[in-house]
Amino acid sequence: MEVKTRGMEAFMMAKEKLIAITEGEKRGILIALEEEQKRSSGNRERLNLIANLARRTQEAPRHRFLWPWGKAPLYDLYLDSEEWAMAKHSVNELRNQRIADGRGTGSTDDSLYKLMTAKYRNAPER
Repeated sequence: MEVKTRGMEAFMMAKEKLIAITEGEKRGILIALEEEQKRSSGNRERLNLIANLARRTQEAPRHRFLWPWGKAPLYDLYLDSEEWAMAKHSVNELRNQRIADGRGTGSTDDSLYKLMTAKYRNAPER
């Protein structure tokens, strides 16, 4: 975590992974987290982490650059390494489950790709 100063005030910046996701990818991550929550019903600490990650995904702020020509709006989701691993694991498990059921994996593939290619950026303080 590093401290940046602007004028008289200081604010904290942390290196976290930034994922710019669409509404469909956001829904895919939320569905995967819901399934993960069902699988880990006994572990209280893991359930709290999943619930916090689902809330943060749902409340992700809009991307600062808006597309003027009608493309889908993007949302900025910042994840630390533990949250990123949890999201990646749960989306991958959902993808494996859908492949085993013979269903399509389109949105989960997109969500997993965005998670895997996320870069570290300076995240605003939480």
